[in-house]
Amino acid sequence: MNNNNNSIVMNTINNKYNMNNNNMNNMNNSNDDERVVKVYLDVLNRLKQYVNEIENRIKEKKMECSNLQQRMEIIKSEEKLIRKNFVEDFEFKKSEVDKKMGMINNKFEINRLRLRIQKDKLKHEIDLIDMRIRQKERKQQEKQIEMEMKRNTRGGELI
Repeated sequence: MNNNNNSIVMNTINNKYNMNNNNMNNMNNSNDDERVVKVYLDVLNRLKQYVNEIENRIKEKKMECSNLQQRMEIIKSEEKLIRKNFVEDFEFKKSEVDKKMGMINNKFEINRLRLRIQKDKLKHEIDLIDMRIRQKERKQQEKQIEMEMKRNTRGGELI
């Protein structure tokens, strides 16, 4: 587009310059000088317009860049917020899992203690039963010894 505008301006300058040369060759008067000045003023005005168009385009591009930079800043801040929320959510869920694991571990510990208590009670009951059995065995042995002693003795004397 710049090349196009440049060529248009140059063609205009060349055409007007050629016209002026022809006019100057054909008519040698003061009107020719005025025409040349008009042509150059016209070319100068066109160049000014061209420069203004370019400056306007530059301003538009700068605005676009500024808008893109603002969008990038917004996107970056949103990304930071998303990451922050993700980390907070993750930490919250992790703490919840840790709490539940702690509760589960406590339940296991409580159940382990209950089982140990039950085991100790059963062991104590078994010990009591063993003691009773031994007492009964001793009593039986004592009875047997007494019976044997009664058989072996008559009237208090040994046979």
